[in-house]
Amino acid sequence: MITIHTSFLNDTFNGPRHIFGGIDSACHLYILPRTNISMARTIDDIARYPAVYVLMGHGEAYIGQTTNIPVRLRHHMKKSFWHTAYIFISAYHSLFGDDIRFIEHLAIQRAMSLHLTPLRNTEAPARPRLPGYRVAELETFFSQLTLLAEFAGLPLFTVPEAAPAVRARRPPVINTAHPLPPAPQAPHLQPPAPRAPHPLVTTLRSPRGPCLYSESGNRHNPYSILTSVGKFSHSRQNHQKGRCKHACGVKLRRQSGE
Repeated sequence: MITIHTSFLNDTFNGPRHIFGGIDSACHLYILPRTNISMARTIDDIARYPAVYVLMGHGEAYIGQTTNIPVRLRHHMKKSFWHTAYIFISAYHSLFGDDIRFIEHLAIQRAMSLHLTPLRNTEAPARPRLPGYRVAELETFFSQLTLLAEFAGLPLFTVPEAAPAVRARRPPVINTAHPLPPAPQAPHLQPPAPRAPHPLVTTLRSPRGPCLYSESGNRHNPYSILTSVGKFSHSRQNHQKGRCKHACGVKLRRQSGE
């Protein structure tokens, strides 16, 4: 987890700001709009110590270093291309002549290699000769510098991450040669299965329609009609003579014991 603090020096979001990464951060960043350059003389952190600075304009930038930032910015007021100054300093004021030139070399070299914003610098300055341990410390400082620059929205030292590509949903492929079987329906949506006829039921047709008979075991009337209102006595002879009462809806005499 990375914690970055921002102080608004005149209580406005677009005004002068102080950005740093906490007590363990070796690099601090001051952002001064062109209209607030006079504050460089009143802020002790940047008024008397060496600094690397970036002048940001509309689509172009300039990177420099100085040991006297108020005087240097006042000199740059003659140039009209820039609108904001980004000033990077050491939290412990431990950068000196060759150190600040080494940081400037790294910054210009990185910005020229990425080509994110055109630079007014024509070429990177020569790299100062420093002992190995000091180079490692200054490279750590420069990594913190690029982090603060990215946080502040300075498009010079870090390539922005590309947004994840949105994959278009492909339409389903339908194989017409082998169509899929129909999806099974829910049990309560399926039509009822037809009932199998009773083995003792016989269908007889009369002029008034079909009648269903079953052997009832009644020795007087061996056939009885099966209707929705119950079982009623009915003879085969009356059925064959067209005297079936079932088709006209007249109830017949109910069998005994039913």
